Amino acid sequence: RPRSCSFPMTSIAERAKELDAKAQQAAEQRAEEEAAGGQHHSDTDFANKFRGTWNYVVTDRPAFNAYSFLPTPPAVKPRGEATAAIEVTAEAELRYEPPDDAEVLLVIKDRYSEYRGYISDQGECVNNRDQTIGFINSEDGTAGSAEEEYLGSIVDQICGNQCVVEDALDERCGMMDLGHATIQDNQGSTIAEISATGKVTGNQGSQLGDFEGFTFTHLRVVSLYLMLVDPGMLNEVEG
Repeated sequence: RPRSCSFPMTSIAERAKELDAKAQQAAEQRAEEEAAGGQHHSDTDFANKFRGTWNYVVTDRPAFNAYSFLPTPPAVKPRGEATAAIEVTAEAELRYEPPDDAEVLLVIKDRYSEYRGYISDQGECVNNRDQTIGFINSEDGTAGSAEEEYLGSIVDQICGNQCVVEDALDERCGMMDLGHATIQDNQGSTIAEISATGKVTGNQGSQLGDFEGFTFTHLRVVSLYLMLVDPGMLNEVEG
């Protein structure tokens, strides 16, 4: 059972203000760099860093944090084809299991033990309407969006059992304790715990989901999925 932890409303409000201030500061800094003509150099540096399999984008996507969980990303609408995209989304059927021809690594169930999606052997993350919502590269510990835009990575520490999860801007999102199989926020408070069979339990003891086929070798993949691809699954209120 995860370690108990409580978040006083004052602490939550202070943390929210802290995140807003950091975002505002980053925006002002980018504006100053652009005005000084240094934006091109900065973009080039970041593009070189993420020159692997991911597309480079400058993003204002909010980072994962323990105070604001995002819902499952909606289906992406093709550029210039908004009407067609709406029709395709409406026609997508709700599935109750992965397709027969899918090469499945992990089957994902929600808190009600209903089918939520799967992660393929190649790292593709698919929801229960057979729509791709992201990708995970288990070899280098990175994750990307459905458009293959870089979302972040999981980094092993030099010592200890903790891995740090960082977003696309190199901001620390939280940690995975490999020894206890727990996801923690930046203050070290436990958000969720993963059992040996892949069941995900929230801080208040509620079941948040299940990864069928899970072993502890999948901890890094599950961490990237929960913290960067589908963080809404960790929301104890909605999920």
